[in-house]
Amino acid sequence: MTKTVARTDGKISLPAGEFEGCLVLSIQGHGQVTAPSGPVEVTVEGEEWFSPGVGLIKGSFREDVAGQPDNATRVDVNLASFNR
Repeated sequence: MTKTVARTDGKISLPAGEFEGCLVLSIQGHGQVTAPSGPVEVTVEGEEWFSPGVGLIKGSFREDVAGQPDNATRVDVNLASFNR
């Protein structure tokens, strides 16, 4: 998996409030994993948002299993509250 800087000035609205000046990382990768039926290729895509002085405020990830669309997984994480 590779994480690269997509932006350093991200702005986003979440249940916890408005955040500016965020670092946004793009996530991409692929590789073989062992499944009960044998090795399968998994592709991962996503992004992470980090706010100065707060940390991780949003994450979005998707994993796709080659040839097995029913096994795709999506995970979204959003900061729900924050006391400034």
